[in-house]
Amino acid sequence: MEIYKKKIISIFNNKPNPENERPGLRWAFEPIKHKTKYLILGINPSNSVMKVNSVIKKSGNSWSDGPFLNQYSYDKFLSDSNNESKILLLQELAHEHHPHFKKHKEFISFLKNIVESDYQFFDLFPVWGIKQEEFIKKLDFYQKEKSIEAFIDLIDRHSNLKGLYFFNSGAAKFFMKENKISWNSPHKRINVRKEKDMRGERISIVKKGKLKLNNRNIDVHCFGIGGYFGPAELKELAHKWNKHLSNDFL
Repeated sequence: MEIYKKKIISIFNNKPNPENERPGLRWAFEPIKHKTKYLILGINPSNSVMKVNSVIKKSGNSWSDGPFLNQYSYDKFLSDSNNESKILLLQELAHEHHPHFKKHKEFISFLKNIVESDYQFFDLFPVWGIKQEEFIKKLDFYQKEKSIEAFIDLIDRHSNLKGLYFFNSGAAKFFMKENKISWNSPHKRINVRKEKDMRGERISIVKKGKLKLNNRNIDVHCFGIGGYFGPAELKELAHKWNKHLSNDFL
């Protein structure tokens, strides 16, 4: 992870600007564990003070410093590399208590042959930003290209990794486009509601591709579960994947 960390620091030439909600790099480079088989990928971490304070409230005694007073105080905290261990703790607490991660973990729990110790959450760009689309627009070509190259090099050095998972269709589309690779066809449009559900259909687009590394290929999966997908919809999608679809993509 140190190789990756040095590359990212060099790429972004970190210049935090907490006065304008841009605290810069996320000083929490969690190593990829040897037992990790899958990375659950997002674009970048959010520095929303409202969301972090919600996580802190749910964390009880796990966080002793109390909530942040405002967005500026949180961004100033994030911009300080000396707070790396505390930022890592907040990241772990977010994975446990934030609705976004809880939803993803719930969906994964319904998939066959994957247990919690098999996966880690990971961001393609370890740089804080509240709005994903705005964050991507502000990245220049060099930052995008070199960050993705650094990520590809990182996963290539971890032969234990078997697959990359996206639960956000926009993030998956961005990743595949930047790597100039196509999804396997056909895509699957999955209705995750029962036929007699009065609310009508709720569709998830399921896709799979392969990313070519230096020494092997690695699977890339996309399950579109953005927006409202409740426990019943998540369970139905996983059930259809487990029973009918997983073999279609092999």
